[in-house]
Amino acid sequence: MTIPADKEYTPRNPIRNAMTIDVEDYFQVSAFAAHIPRDSWPSQSCRVEANIDRILTLLDENGVKATFFHPRLDCGALPDHGAPDCGQRP
Repeated sequence: MTIPADKEYTPRNPIRNAMTIDVEDYFQVSAFAAHIPRDSWPSQSCRVEANIDRILTLLDENGVKATFFHPRLDCGALPDHGAPDCGQRP
């Protein structure tokens, strides 16, 4: 495979990458569906916020930007992290 000259890495043409992070708490994964019913999620201890804080710190320390997806998280569940209201789009 030949890489076009305008796509080769040079200091003037750095490699660009995209990073996404899917946010789910331990009880929201399908492997636990038979053991932790969805209607019990509000009573489960949430670890997402603390873990997001750790990830944001690491990303910030390294100058990395990322997009976070929270497909199963209730809208507004993480207001301190800029999670949009259900009616808003970022």
